[in-house]
Amino acid sequence: MGMIDVVSVLSEMPTLLKLKKGMVPRPASVADCFGARVEANAHRFGHRSAIVFEGQEVTWSEFNALANQYAHYLKSQGVQRGDTVSVIMENRIEFWRCWSVLIK
Repeated sequence: MGMIDVVSVLSEMPTLLKLKKGMVPRPASVADCFGARVEANAHRFGHRSAIVFEGQEVTWSEFNALANQYAHYLKSQGVQRGDTVSVIMENRIEFWRCWSVLIK
């Protein structure tokens, strides 16, 4: 990232901060999110491929099962809806499984 890129991003900070202020967690009654769609796809298309990456293939059922494992672990650690969680991980299938939990 060059100096021009850094200056460009920094010039957008006021807009990004305004946008963040307007963001609030969805109410628990809202079920339309990425995680809910993964779960619905697991029920409808469980045996079909959800992700193919670097020679690995994961079905919707497998994808949903591991996402649920992450969700249960985070819940056991006291993470609740609306909490902030950071994930630092290389680009791999497990990142998408974890991400599907975090944006529910």
